Amino acid sequence: MSLNHPHFSPDASHASRFRPLRTLLDIGAPAPVDRLPSPVTASDGLVIDVRDRAATEGTAGAAGMIANAWREAGGGAVLVRVRPVTAGDDVSDEIAIAAQVRADGIVQCGIRDGSDLQHLHSLMAVEEARGGLDQGALAIVAELGDTPLGVLQAASLAGKTPRLAALVFDPEALAAATGAREIGGSATLTGRGLALMAAASAGVPVFEALPMSVEYTQLGAICSRLQNDGMLGAMTRDADFVAPLRQGFGDAG
Repeated sequence: MSLNHPHFSPDASHASRFRPLRTLLDIGAPAPVDRLPSPVTASDGLVIDVRDRAATEGTAGAAGMIANAWREAGGGAVLVRVRPVTAGDDVSDEIAIAAQVRADGIVQCGIRDGSDLQHLHSLMAVEEARGGLDQGALAIVAELGDTPLGVLQAASLAGKTPRLAALVFDPEALAAATGAREIGGSATLTGRGLALMAAASAGVPVFEALPMSVEYTQLGAICSRLQNDGMLGAMTRDADFVAPLRQGFGDAG
């Protein structure tokens, strides 16, 4: 069975389908549909975090409603954030939610090296078969920062799976993981550089997760700095930031 929504094309590489994105809005499920920004475009992606679900069945329904509302509004790729592969059955349950809502892919946190991507690839194949999806339909967006080892081993992500579509670097998570007192310190600067080089090696785009402390007035300068570094766009938890980030990075949709 083929995916029946406009953002899936079995003939296109995952990375090429994600290159039009400039923003990723990160929200939890369940979450009210009215939290979604308006308007949205194909340059805006949605990340639905299901890791804190109270009940898998209820979360899948809520995630499906959010995903459908996003697509109907004209938004771009829909992603589901899942736990690390070390979470066992929990991560399989969450991948199953991604299959149920016909997501474009998943965001994987807690990555330690390329072998985690290979493991994840296999888990996704099982859930695709169970959910009636084409094999390889779900892409992987690898999130780096919460595990320092994963940042150090970022180069090992290249070539491990054709599902790899993009990287997201989270400087706030890396600062917390390394005990840094500020986000702009040496560890995060090094981590950003490693993420950029890993993305270039893998031939995929890279986004940066914005810290919660960022203010609206800072967005223009942030977009300029990240673009100069080679970032394609940014991920945010603030729906009000979606439009200015899209404009700051250059709307591709």
